[in-house]
Amino acid sequence: MMKLIIFFILLIFLSCEPNKKDLLKKTVAGNNHKFWVRQKRVNDGVTKSIYYFDTKNRWIVFTLDGNGRFNKYNGYDFILIEEWNVLNDSIISIGKGEYKVISYNDSLLSFCNKINDGLLNLRPLPEKALSSYVNILKQYNVYP
Repeated sequence: MMKLIIFFILLIFLSCEPNKKDLLKKTVAGNNHKFWVRQKRVNDGVTKSIYYFDTKNRWIVFTLDGNGRFNKYNGYDFILIEEWNVLNDSIISIGKGEYKVISYNDSLLSFCNKINDGLLNLRPLPEKALSSYVNILKQYNVYP
């Protein structure tokens, strides 16, 4: 009888544990969508990539080059699949690739490509920064 009581207590305790997969998805996409930014130093200055993730598993990358040009990233020679998903509590699928999540919270999303260990550190894009890009974001139905 005591084993049965301990089993039920353990079962209740485990059912109260937050689902890490859902927590990761909420961190990446917020309640509806979320914009993240990655800054990268290149020869002619700093470029920014702005990543859009939503709860319908859609993602889009926009680039802002050193000259202030803001465009949707087209993948050049690669066909981009604008779909993402959380595979488990530490792996996300973005397009055709799988990425190991190193760290995530409201101020940092850090993951690496499972093939070449390329580390990506994304920070949330402040809402006020979005106002500069309203027109192009509306073209892709990603602006609230």
